[in-house]
Amino acid sequence: MAEVIVGDLPMYYAWHGAADAEPLVLISGLGLDVSELPPSLLAGLARRYRVLVFDNRGAGRTGAPPPPYTVEQMAADTAGLMRACGLARATVLGVSLVTAASGSGVLRRRRERRRGPLRRVVASCPRPHP
Repeated sequence: MAEVIVGDLPMYYAWHGAADAEPLVLISGLGLDVSELPPSLLAGLARRYRVLVFDNRGAGRTGAPPPPYTVEQMAADTAGLMRACGLARATVLGVSLVTAASGSGVLRRRRERRRGPLRRVVASCPRPHP
């Protein structure tokens, strides 16, 4: 468990899994913090990946600047955290509509810069339930 400053935002993050495993960035839903992630999910992912989890802006132990929060801000937060953690490439798993869009936003922003840090983006629950 640690904290790093991304831009002017203090971000809380934690690692799960072996240090030499393939990195996976898990972006939880808007307003959720890492304490709300099911331990079985983290344990399952950590069997194969080195999982980076973090509290999004305005959630948990990450800073809460005045809302509203945009997908672009969340994408920049994720990309900044990846840089701060030394991740040159990672798989991104986004859970919910906003985080799926945020993961896609990270991919789009980085592709535009031709750096390609993402191996793949996985969107889980990318649509609101009826």
